[in-house]
Amino acid sequence: MKTRADLHREIADVCDMIEGTDLELSHCFKVDGNKGYCFLNFESVPSSYEPCLAIVEGKPVFKDDVLYGPDGSRHTVRNPYQFNFNVMSWNPPKPRTVMVELSSEAIKEFSRCDANNMYFKELVASCKKALEEK
Repeated sequence: MKTRADLHREIADVCDMIEGTDLELSHCFKVDGNKGYCFLNFESVPSSYEPCLAIVEGKPVFKDDVLYGPDGSRHTVRNPYQFNFNVMSWNPPKPRTVMVELSSEAIKEFSRCDANNMYFKELVASCKKALEEK
């Protein structure tokens, strides 16, 4: 059970987070688990208010939200201290396509390989396909 003083400290922390953004304080709290516009009238029990944990890409982050790391890994936010929110994103990174020019000898060599690495398998499959097309 948190006290009104705890709630006021949380409000101050959120005010510091949203400084310089277009967010309003009322968008950065949940009341009884409900996201969205929250009127901070202090009539509810202090423990029913849940502050956001961080601001990522101009949106508040709450517990159990899903964010993506710079490597594309998917993370469910549980503990705010386990993430560097400055590098997290709401969206997974877009896949990249890389064009590689290989000699015929290299293609033949790769096509003979039987590796377990997923990316290496993809390269081997591409090399085999290139040999079939010739």
